Amino acid sequence: TAIKTNRLTTVLLITGILAAMLVSLLFTDTSTFMIRLLYYTDGIKALIHNPIWGLSPGGWNAYQYNYQSAQYYVSQIHNGILQIGLDAGVPAMLLFVALLALSLTGLIRQ
Repeated sequence: TAIKTNRLTTVLLITGILAAMLVSLLFTDTSTFMIRLLYYTDGIKALIHNPIWGLSPGGWNAYQYNYQSAQYYVSQIHNGILQIGLDAGVPAMLLFVALLALSLTGLIRQ
């Protein structure tokens, strides 16, 4: 029963985090949400042009102007997974996602 309790706690925690993220997306200022979508779109364009090695750590800060579809300045892309891709390339991003999935799977199976 202790294992079932831990599993339930983990599932509830993950569900709560996902619900909080959804609520913040739905009820945040629309302009903030749209600006972040713009960052992500521009970041994906940069990643498509630099898929293997990315832009290098901190590269988004230097190269964002080459990919911007509007005028803005951010030192980070505001998306952890996409930031890893921009810093180190698609292979690193996929490795991070795989490790995250394995970790979550291990927590849920406990």
